[in-house]
Amino acid sequence: MAAPLTALLATLAIQLWQIGTYDAWVDGAWQPYARLLALHAALTWGTVLVLRLQARNRGLPALALPWVVGLAIGVPGAVVHTLRLNHPVARAGVLTVEDSFTQRPGAPPALGPKWIVEVQPEALITVDEGELNLRTPAGRVGFVDLRLPERLTASAWTPWQPSGLIGPYDEVLAWEAAINVEQAFSIILDTRTILLQATRYGYSIVYREPDGGTKEAQVSLAAAGSGGSGVPKHYRLERREGLIRLRIGDETVWYAQDGGAWAFVRFGQTRPDSHHAGSLTLTSARYDRHFPVR
Repeated sequence: MAAPLTALLATLAIQLWQIGTYDAWVDGAWQPYARLLALHAALTWGTVLVLRLQARNRGLPALALPWVVGLAIGVPGAVVHTLRLNHPVARAGVLTVEDSFTQRPGAPPALGPKWIVEVQPEALITVDEGELNLRTPAGRVGFVDLRLPERLTASAWTPWQPSGLIGPYDEVLAWEAAINVEQAFSIILDTRTILLQATRYGYSIVYREPDGGTKEAQVSLAAAGSGGSGVPKHYRLERREGLIRLRIGDETVWYAQDGGAWAFVRFGQTRPDSHHAGSLTLTSARYDRHFPVR
């Protein structure tokens, strides 16, 4: 009975390790996880015992079969669990996309794989060392779209990925830019749920509410700190803990209830009408997607 007993103890050790390293964000809810471990244990123990009872001798097949069965049933689950635990997001808790527009002097169309460029005739975009310049006249579209990490859905999820990847997450976008307003509005940022626009007197923020409605808020230049059109500023937009917050410099100038995840991150004029025109100089952009890992 040495071989079956050793095989059973080995599989038991594997399952105890899986129980001891269980993580709700990585492995999902405890009840399905525990049921799967119990099923593996029952299959392993039952199969090994049946094989042992049927064995007619102590030859190599009889000694090897318990190990083969135990490893075949217990090891795949342990491997999947290990892959989940060592997934980059499970270890770091964040997915990041950032750019400071270096090492790409010259003009588009090549902004690099982090961006999608959408520019209509008469709109102009250039990339110099350390900055992106975008000027869009009235009635034209001109923007750059930051390629966000793919949002995983339940249908696209695979068992070796952490379960939490299909769950909720927070978002933070930080950038430095200078804006010149040439009409009533000049769009700085569009995420579908938030439209941040510069005006001659400050900022207009059109945002989605949790119930799906939209509202508009105004932020004066005085509230946003010194400096008006054309002055570089640090911006930080956060979507976390059920709130959206906009910081300009060191000050939080606006907040509201969270209206949902951002569908995209677009800098520049996304509205082709006579009320929107201006220029934007972007010197850095960083997007972080934070997951509630333990």
